[in-house]
Amino acid sequence: MNRKIRANSAAAVLLGVALVFLVSRVTSGALDAYITPVILVIGASVGWLLGVLLSPYDKDEKARFSRYAMLALFFTCGYLVAKIHRVVDRGFVSEFGPQPVAGFRVIAFVGALLMGLLVTLVYRRYVRARRG
Repeated sequence: MNRKIRANSAAAVLLGVALVFLVSRVTSGALDAYITPVILVIGASVGWLLGVLLSPYDKDEKARFSRYAMLALFFTCGYLVAKIHRVVDRGFVSEFGPQPVAGFRVIAFVGALLMGLLVTLVYRRYVRARRG
């Protein structure tokens, strides 16, 4: 494995450990010990899925993935347009003011998603390309 791939893997591990550490430190109640890590896992899983969809191995896989991606995009966009205002109102601002734990969860989700996406893209594109 070349140095760039090793460096990418090491950076992903370090960032993942940092994110898990921060998740364990940011709490507002007893359920946070369960909810926030689940959000992190979902984010990484979605990133992994997106990485696979964005880096098909061959033309057949590319054709199948483009159909799946279109269906997912239509569903997600329609749902988000319908719900985004309510999610923002309830998730970040309550009658007592802003909720920092909810904001952290969104940031953690996006961070895990991006890490899952980048690691998957690097391994599917570059590690396989070197072997094939």
